[in-house]
This record gives sequence, C-alpha cells and structure tokens, in this order.
Amino acid sequence: MSEKDMKAVGEGTIWFIAPQTDNWSDLLETHDGHLRGKFPLWVDAKTLPKVSVRRTDDTPGTGRAELTPTSEGLPGALPMGLDLPDPGCWQVTAAGREGQARILVNAR
Repeated sequence: MSEKDMKAVGEGTIWFIAPQTDNWSDLLETHDGHLRGKFPLWVDAKTLPKVSVRRTDDTPGTGRAELTPTSEGLPGALPMGLDLPDPGCWQVTAAGREGQARILVNAR
C-alpha cells in the first residue's frame, strides 16, 4: 500500500491509521477471554496523547489502551495496544493539545 492509498481518521496532530479493510474490528483477536489488537496512531507532536476506551452500548464499561513509542520517538508512528474485556461497541479517543482522533470498534 502506498502512502497516497493510506486512510486515516483524526484531526490536528493525532491520527489513527485505518486498516486496509476499513473495519476497525478486523484488528482484534481473542486472547485469554479478552479482545486485543494493535491500532496504529500517527502523532505529529512531542507528547503522548491521552487515550480513553469506553463502551457505548447499553452495558457500561471501560477498556485499556497501552501506548508503546518506537525508538524513533515522537513525532511519528505510535503503536497502541487495545484490550477490551468483552464484546460490544467501544469508542476509542486519543486526545492531545492540538487535536484528537476517535474511532468506534464493534467488537464481536
């Protein structure tokens, strides 16, 4: 895939890089009863964004995001691991000083 074919969701200095299938759920796998996946971010700032993971359907809940900066540091690519306790519709928001990126993940 070339850079011009790459799709992203966000604004300002924070962007989620979309999967080739355009379906965020495709990035999830089941491990030990949890849904886990790697969601790539691009951060055009020198500070880590704050990430929240919350369930948006009828069952309240929160998930967990773990940011793992690369050896190149920021600004640049920022791998993020996502851990969801159970299936449902989840909103993942990465927010910084100059923008935010928000996606919905329908975990099944």
